[in-house]
Amino acid sequence: MSAPNETQDKERLKCIEEYFRSEYADMLSLASYLLNNNKALAEVAVQDTFVFALEHMDKLTASPNPVGWLYNVLKNIVRHIYRDQQRLLKRVVSIGEAPELRASDYGRDLRLSMSSFNDSDTILLIQFYIQGYSVKELARKYDISVGACKMRIKRAKENMKEKYSDLLG
Repeated sequence: MSAPNETQDKERLKCIEEYFRSEYADMLSLASYLLNNNKALAEVAVQDTFVFALEHMDKLTASPNPVGWLYNVLKNIVRHIYRDQQRLLKRVVSIGEAPELRASDYGRDLRLSMSSFNDSDTILLIQFYIQGYSVKELARKYDISVGACKMRIKRAKENMKEKYSDLLG
C-alpha cells in the first residue's frame, strides 16, 4: 500500500517544485520590497511559504488560482514577520538596550507598504510598477482579463494616492 503514497508524494513534490521554479524569484522580489529590502528575511518568508504549501497541498491544489494562493500565503507570512520584528524591537527598547531606537521609527516604509498591502489589487500594482510585469503577463498569471487587470491596478493606485495624499503634498 505504500506505493500509492510514494507516488502521491512524488507528485506533490513535483508540483511544489514547478511553482518554486516559476515563482520563487518574483516572490523573493516582492517579499524583499515589503520587508524593507531585507533579503535574508525575504528568503525566509518565501521558503516558509513553500513549506506551508507543501504541508497544505490539498488547499493549494484545490484552489482555482494556486499562484494567487501562494502569494496570499506569502503576504500573511510577511505580516507575521513584520509583527514579530515590531514585538522584538519594542522589547529591546523597553529594557533599555537601544534607547536611541523607537518602535515608531523602525520600518516606516515597511509600515506604509504593509498597510496598503491588504488586497490582491495592491499585489498587481507592485508587480506592475516595481517588478516590471506587463498587464498581459499579470492577467495571464492571475487568470483574469486584461481589462480586469487594468482596472485593479487603477483601483490600487487610486487607493494608494488617497491613503498617502498627506505624504505626497
